[in-house]
Amino acid sequence: MSGIRGSVWAAAGLTALAAGACVSAAVEDDTQMTAVRAPLEECSAVTRSNAPIGFYGMDRRYSPSETMSSVAVVAGASFPFRIGEYYGPSGVRPVPGQCIEWQIEPPGHASLSEEGERLTIADDLPVGSVVELRAVIAQEGEPTRTGALRISIVDEASRQLIGTWSFEDVRGCSRMSIDPPREVRFDAENFARVAWTVFERYWDYWGHYTWDPETGAFGLEPTGGNRLPPDVSATGRLVVEEERQLAISGLHFGTREPDRQTALVSAADAGCTLVFRRQM
Repeated sequence: MSGIRGSVWAAAGLTALAAGACVSAAVEDDTQMTAVRAPLEECSAVTRSNAPIGFYGMDRRYSPSETMSSVAVVAGASFPFRIGEYYGPSGVRPVPGQCIEWQIEPPGHASLSEEGERLTIADDLPVGSVVELRAVIAQEGEPTRTGALRISIVDEASRQLIGTWSFEDVRGCSRMSIDPPREVRFDAENFARVAWTVFERYWDYWGHYTWDPETGAFGLEPTGGNRLPPDVSATGRLVVEEERQLAISGLHFGTREPDRQTALVSAADAGCTLVFRRQM
């Protein structure tokens, strides 16, 4: 798995929360595919390109050009999105809506706005449901490029956790005695990323997490990384104290440089509670 943040082609953990308002009306007249095509000459630059197709612009907490392969929303959410060709550090070039054919699976679980820039999820979907929005480049013959957005339906508590959080403070110990990560991202489908070195799309390590919103019980199992500490503790407690603040206790994210002599101790051993604030 790549350690690069933001690439739509990173492994399945690359996800983010869609910041959309909830709606109460059930989805009607589901749009399964739009077949409106622009004249081929208007889409020629798109059809000649080999750049990957990506979704972006779904969450104001992320870079406007950061592509995403999946999002997590509550049932009934309605959120905007954009579609474009991904050119890595150069950013994303928008693809005209008239050059796209849209597909929604399963049928009836969501509807697309007429202009193809907003998706509304059915308000009766149970937690754990998955909806996929696919964008197919419109061209003569067989389509050669498809971009897919996986939408996971979560409960409100899980929705509040998903996103990127920056370290803010400690409670219960000296801040000088520990070395907490600077950023933690909780993605949809229970995937987490941790970084001491905050630089563009870099993450120190990543893995799967479990969390019980009722008890706060939290577990983290690293699965890979660019710089994976050998001493990450398995369990702790995580509490979302308010919409933009969370507290993690009893868990050690790992020693960043374990081979160097240091007076630093683990946050868990020191009895620290790490406080993080959600990025805007």
